Order: sequence, then C-alpha cells, then structure tokens
Amino acid sequence: MKNEFLGKEISGPFTVPSGIVTCSTNIIRRFFELVPEVGVLTTKSIGPEPRKGYREPILTQYEPGSFTNAVGLTNPGVSKSAQLLAELSIPSNRFLLISIFGASIEEYVDFGKTVSSHGDGLELNLSCPHAKGLGMAMGQDPALVEEIVSSVKAAVKVPVVAKLTPNVPDIGVIAEAG
Repeated sequence: MKNEFLGKEISGPFTVPSGIVTCSTNIIRRFFELVPEVGVLTTKSIGPEPRKGYREPILTQYEPGSFTNAVGLTNPGVSKSAQLLAELSIPSNRFLLISIFGASIEEYVDFGKTVSSHGDGLELNLSCPHAKGLGMAMGQDPALVEEIVSSVKAAVKVPVVAKLTPNVPDIGVIAEAG
C-alpha cells in the first residue's frame, strides 16, 4: 500500500500529532529510527519565547477510557527550536510537520519563515484553548483565520495546514475561511 501526505510518499499511514510525544527532537529522531508505521510526525507547537506550560500530570481521565491532556504550549521558543530542528535529518519517507502558534498574524508569518526550511510543512495551531489570546481565541474568527493562513502560505515554500478549534458553532465556516 502506498502512503502519501501533501504530495510526499511516506512510510506509514499513521500520524503523531502535536503534543507531549513530540516535545523533543530526540524523541522525533527515535520515531524516525524505530517506528516506520508513523509516516507523519508533528512537532510540539512552537511560539515566540520559551514556555514551561503546565506542571505534570498533564494527562487526565475524565471518564472511563476517555483521556485528555493539557500541556500548556510547552516549548523552547522559536529561536532554540529552529536550532534543534536544523540538527534533524528527516528520512525521505517521513513528513515532519512543524506546529507554530502566535499572538498575531505577523508572529505566525515570522515563525513560519524561521522554521519552515527545517521541515516538510507547517501546522498553524489555531485551536489550543490553554493560553489567553492564542490558538483557540484566534481560531474562532473566520476572517482572522483566513488572513493568518493566506499570509503564512504566501511567505513560505512548504505546505501549510491549519489545526482548527472545535469550540465554535460551525467549524465548517472556519474551515472554509482557512
């Protein structure tokens, strides 16, 4: 079976989303080496400055068999992240999706330009509900989503995807905007 993501042939049909597994480039490297079934790896969302996020435990079970996490946008900041990502060697059959967040259109564009050459594509985190003025707050406004996505797409040479918040009356309106 042939697997493809955004025009690139990949090793497996599974994706590791942005979150606690992909906070470290060492962990990403280990996935590349040991888990060929994962064709797409998404980094933890990267923002302007180092951010500690929430204290552990960051995973909770809210009913039997149902879990959620709240990492709090933990990341080393865009400058350090770019340095760490530059050290990764992405196998030809893997897709590294770099997740970014910002507080303005300009930040999304700047961060996208800074890190896009170190991966195969960008994920715009427009969904995180844990940080005031970021993620979900921006992702609930269709006009702002459209402007962020189109501005980043115009500024970089890699595919761009938007991670949308489900916390809106009609996610279809937001999806069409992006």
